[in-house]
Amino acid sequence: MSYKIEISYRTGGSLHTEDTTDVLELEWNDLDVAKANLKRIKEHYQMYQELKSYSARKQKTAQEIFAENADKDWFVSKSKLGLFKDGKFVRVIEPKSVDKAINEGFEVGHVYDEFMAEHCLNLFIDNGRKMQMIAFWIGHFEQLYGAKIIVAVDEELEFTV
Repeated sequence: MSYKIEISYRTGGSLHTEDTTDVLELEWNDLDVAKANLKRIKEHYQMYQELKSYSARKQKTAQEIFAENADKDWFVSKSKLGLFKDGKFVRVIEPKSVDKAINEGFEVGHVYDEFMAEHCLNLFIDNGRKMQMIAFWIGHFEQLYGAKIIVAVDEELEFTV
């Protein structure tokens, strides 16, 4: 028996929205791996909601939210070195410039690629390898309703007209 994950969400545009479901193309033979991936999707979406929350963003920057999640195995983003002054991001720097920046009174920290962190996540296949994917349920007009594990149907056992 194999398993897939079905995503329920709202999508559309300025003039039209619709509720829909899509099934991830990944398939798992190990139910525990599928369950762990379901949890990864939920955690990633919780981070996304925090990024979009007005009250949360008054307390934390996007970079701080990314830093809180950077150690999670689903997190996708390449970080660069950045200069900070009084806790505020100034610009990205090259590693060779770190000593000079510190001597000039700057703090040096990681800056995460916002698009990648917000729209991508890692899921795992049965052998433990990562698969990076775009979260199609995230966007300006999208709203995730939920996700569930379903039993994958063998195409030879069913057809629709």
